[in-house]
Amino acid sequence: VMSDISIGVVADVQYADKEDDERGGALRHYRVSLSKLTSAVRAFNAAGVSSVLHLGDIIDGNVSEASTRADFSAVLRAFAHSRSRVHHVVGNHCLDVGRDKLLSSIGGAAHYESPLNDEWRLLVLDTTDMGIKGASPELIEQGERFLKEHKGKLPRAQTWNGGVGPAQLNWLRQRLTDAAQAGLRVIVAGHMPLIASAATPEHLAFNSEEVLRVLRDFA
Repeated sequence: VMSDISIGVVADVQYADKEDDERGGALRHYRVSLSKLTSAVRAFNAAGVSSVLHLGDIIDGNVSEASTRADFSAVLRAFAHSRSRVHHVVGNHCLDVGRDKLLSSIGGAAHYESPLNDEWRLLVLDTTDMGIKGASPELIEQGERFLKEHKGKLPRAQTWNGGVGPAQLNWLRQRLTDAAQAGLRVIVAGHMPLIASAATPEHLAFNSEEVLRVLRDFA
């Protein structure tokens, strides 16, 4: 008999204490997002969810470093009211607060495994791993090379975008192998989309096909 899990999911809070503006043909209400998050956390608590999953872009980024960090602190305070564990995913906007500051505040790792119960595991990917704000000088260089080679040819070759580096791909394959051998079920979460039919072309992760090949080996 499979045991139940319940997960409250929030995506792209993108809070900022700044005026609304239009982006991508839509009006963004940055300040209102904090009260919406507060309402969501209350609803999750009332429903008794076993976990909360935030899919990235915890903030939008503000006019100064101090303002951006203040926005970040405000969102963390809202999440702190959750009665169940909050699993955070790194998004491109999250990095406006700085990778080190971000990770030290949300759990210490950008990609990680977390048990949800005895039968389910959550694998969180860092799709900003390889990019101009990547996790290491080597991954930044790989991201810059991808942009140079594909800018103007692939819509996803955007400076704010990113991908999953080789070491993380190996980690993903090993975690999935371990789970399969143990008879566990797995949920894989990340910020940048992987499936073309589920996203606009410019939002696909740099190496989405490569990540999908790993996942499909275990489907």
